[in-house]
Amino acid sequence: MGSHKSILKVTYATVGLAIIAVIALTIYQQRQIKKIIKAKSTEVSSSKQSENVPGNAAGHGGAEIKKDSATRDDSYDVLFKDLALSPEKQRALEAIFHDLKIRKTDMSVEMLDTSIPEEKRGEIRLNLEILKIDINKKIHDLIGRENFEKYVSYEERLRERTLLAAFFRSLSPNELPAKAREQAFIDAMFEKRKEIEAEHSLRNNETQSEADLESQVSRVMEVTDQTYSEYIKVAGMYLPPPQVEQFKNYLDQRRDTMTVSLNAMRQVFGNDSVSSQTDN
Repeated sequence: MGSHKSILKVTYATVGLAIIAVIALTIYQQRQIKKIIKAKSTEVSSSKQSENVPGNAAGHGGAEIKKDSATRDDSYDVLFKDLALSPEKQRALEAIFHDLKIRKTDMSVEMLDTSIPEEKRGEIRLNLEILKIDINKKIHDLIGRENFEKYVSYEERLRERTLLAAFFRSLSPNELPAKAREQAFIDAMFEKRKEIEAEHSLRNNETQSEADLESQVSRVMEVTDQTYSEYIKVAGMYLPPPQVEQFKNYLDQRRDTMTVSLNAMRQVFGNDSVSSQTDN
């Protein structure tokens, strides 16, 4: 048993370091890309004009399809199975998800610019909300009302689903709960998180500036601690005591990873960048 716990600790620590490295590398690459694009704006404009040539347009489209396929997000596998879409509609939905992820990343990277005024941050947040509305309309039109309702429910609970999926990988197959029980577990965790987030939203009431690093970090960690505490209470209703203890240790590891990530982001990108990363 002790050996198993040691292996889990090493695994969590390794995953945590990998997450930090990926976040840092991604943001660094995005910054470098933006610098190149800005320095070669004339060249980019010329390139865009050439896309109107039929041969170039076809080539560009083929590259995009390959990119979408290579970056497929498997966190939606359960949703796709439930929706039972045709292959064509599934590919179209995957492309929409990919586009949303890229555009949200671009906006997040823009928020990392410590020189932009608060009004600009507000504009970016507004554009993000507009993007969500636009994407939701596209999804609704593609898959229909009933499937769209399933999508919304799935998307709202994606954080809990992803968290549990990672934890369940540390259990043996015979220790896993039935699918219906797993879904009830996810639903109960989601409801607790929404209650806590609503409480903090009313309390803060937009009084804190995004540039106030320490208050932002403190808020995120406070919400995280309360949420994880409620998650553990919920786990007591769906897992046997030994697994509840494992789940608690797993959440402790995630919290430690979050703390290390915040500190690493602060050192690599500067204090103002941390508040832009904590909501991911």
